[in-house]
Amino acid sequence: VVLSRELNTCPNFGNLKILSLGEWCMTADFDALIFLLQHSPNIQKLFLQLKINFNAREASETGIKLQGRSFTCKDLRMVKITCSKDDGRVHKLANLFMANGIPVEKIYVRHSGSAYIRNQKQMKEFWGM
Repeated sequence: VVLSRELNTCPNFGNLKILSLGEWCMTADFDALIFLLQHSPNIQKLFLQLKINFNAREASETGIKLQGRSFTCKDLRMVKITCSKDDGRVHKLANLFMANGIPVEKIYVRHSGSAYIRNQKQMKEFWGM
């Protein structure tokens, strides 16, 4: 609620060319991401880093409504998504970008391994196993 309210007070970012975003803007419907893209018409490169695991089942259960949620980034040359190999949001993001005129050839995905395995390793290190 607070994020939505604060985003509504943001100006347009007409000079913004490169944008790098993390988990904070990856809410279920990508509201913050869409809002920032709507207010960044001249963006050329977009980097998204998804660090929290969001499996395919959870992603399919969370529908993204595209009506009234369009954006125009006429200069966007590249969208680079870094995520775990099992993150189901990648397909939803690709559909969102393609629905807004960004061709799939401009969408790059870099897999950083399985978030499940990474979390298991961190837990073992934490507990000294």
